[in-house]
Amino acid sequence: EEIQNTEICSMIKKKNRDSLLKNSYNGELRIFNIKTKKFEKINYSDNNTYRYEIRARYLMETDKGDVFMSTETKNFCILNYLNGSFTTFPQFLEISSASRHFNVEGNYLWVATDNGLIQADKINKKIIKVWTKKDGISNNYIYSILLDRNNILWVATNFGLNSINLNSNVVKKITDLSRLQSLEFNTAAALKDNEDNLWF
Repeated sequence: EEIQNTEICSMIKKKNRDSLLKNSYNGELRIFNIKTKKFEKINYSDNNTYRYEIRARYLMETDKGDVFMSTETKNFCILNYLNGSFTTFPQFLEISSASRHFNVEGNYLWVATDNGLIQADKINKKIIKVWTKKDGISNNYIYSILLDRNNILWVATNFGLNSINLNSNVVKKITDLSRLQSLEFNTAAALKDNEDNLWF
């Protein structure tokens, strides 16, 4: 199948399958079959392809074909490429249409938006709290989130790096340029390596 846009915004290899899931900057979601070297359409359950044209900045496959996505137009959403279901969450969209990153380690779902950090129940996705500058975070524009081994959440923003101690809810800001390469971080540019080092 011919694709409309070759500029790739995000991509992952599907678990236990010889295919990739890729998203273009124009919002196209397509499956690339590694064996046939051809693109395939996703068969959405309601056959409404246009509705699901989104720009996903971060993808992560969980179980049974579910792909969690941070998108620029529908915030956090879930695509199941096996049954074609696509789930959005109005409660997240009320906070912001854009999501830059998410984290599902630990007890919560954390969603990075341009209007604060959403803390939600991992199962039912009910919002517990939205962390903003009022709570001590250096900026409401959140780029990425990582959880360390000490149950401290690290939050990269448009103005510095922050830590949230999840045991005490104490927020600390790092905005000293002598300790950072820049105050402005980048979308979903975060990694926890095998030795539990955090990279932003």
